[in-house]
Amino acid sequence: MGDNKHSKDNFQPYRIWVSLSGLLFLGVLVKGPIALLLLWFSSFLSVVGSHGFSEIFVTVVIAVVASEAIATCIDRIFVLYYQHVAPGGVINVTLQWMVMVIIAFISGWFITSSFVFAIICAGVIGIINLVEIIWLKAWQRGESQEEAHDKWEQTKEMTKEVFEDDWQEMRKRYTRNSVNDTVKSRRKIKVNDLFY
Repeated sequence: MGDNKHSKDNFQPYRIWVSLSGLLFLGVLVKGPIALLLLWFSSFLSVVGSHGFSEIFVTVVIAVVASEAIATCIDRIFVLYYQHVAPGGVINVTLQWMVMVIIAFISGWFITSSFVFAIICAGVIGIINLVEIIWLKAWQRGESQEEAHDKWEQTKEMTKEVFEDDWQEMRKRYTRNSVNDTVKSRRKIKVNDLFY
């Protein structure tokens, strides 16, 4: 099933904006809100100190966007080196995780000027990303482009087999309806021609 276009010899990585948009989508819609809620709840603790919601919001936005952008660049290095769209690897995942924690610490400290809050921000972002890494098993190598293409072709074939009867039924109905419409329109034309 594998054709030349998707073989390892013709490796074409996805454009970096595709990877970045996917990670930002996940970060902004999932990881960001979770981090925002956890940091906001932690701001009620006396040890952390009282920080406004706007400070916490800006901290989370900077931490998530910057860390996802740099993690994408790190992943891109491994993608190009191994010529694989999902190279995995413990070193790759560890580097990305460490960068995310460091960026969260820096953004927390820069925005709030609180060392304790920066540590909590780094901890929250670190735990959220660690859960994602474990859940997705990011250290394992993913499918190659050829494997993904083969699975897509199998899915298309399976879908065609499953819905072939329905497709034929719809095609018969459409043909029957179009023939009836053609006959009706011819009748209208003939009737209209009589009056002119």
